[in-house]
Amino acid sequence: MMFDVLSDLVSPAERLTLLDAVIFNVLICNSDSHAKNYSVLIGAAGSAKMAPLYDLMCAAAYRQVDQSLPQGIAGRFNAPDSRRAEWQALADELRLSSASTARRALEMAERVSAACDEVAPQVEALAGDPTRVLEKIIHSIRKRCRRIQMQSFVGEEPN
Repeated sequence: MMFDVLSDLVSPAERLTLLDAVIFNVLICNSDSHAKNYSVLIGAAGSAKMAPLYDLMCAAAYRQVDQSLPQGIAGRFNAPDSRRAEWQALADELRLSSASTARRALEMAERVSAACDEVAPQVEALAGDPTRVLEKIIHSIRKRCRRIQMQSFVGEEPN
């Protein structure tokens, strides 16, 4: 997995940046988040840090686009299927705290959902939304965020 390759290049903090990027891509249903769309910037002194995300898209807004994730989360390649157990398994695989990883997923879901409220009106004011693609994207992203928010990541999952 990408984390293994990057462990020798980046600091532990940058590994968390990569984790956040993976969580973000799951939330937005970016089926184009393959390994070549994560990059490392190497500084003059040899320091390495994660590059900002690029080539982002929301496959859920387009029926004809495959919505599978390029890299699975604990063996699951369907973003809506990602549950607390998968995030914890990913954390174990990466030798990270499962509670902290689950908390990061929850916090990212809250931030992304809030950003939808901020960004959608701005985009619509600039370009409109005649085909309602923006509406579909926001709906799909919020749905994924709610799914994570509804799970009790710190305790037990609700019945």
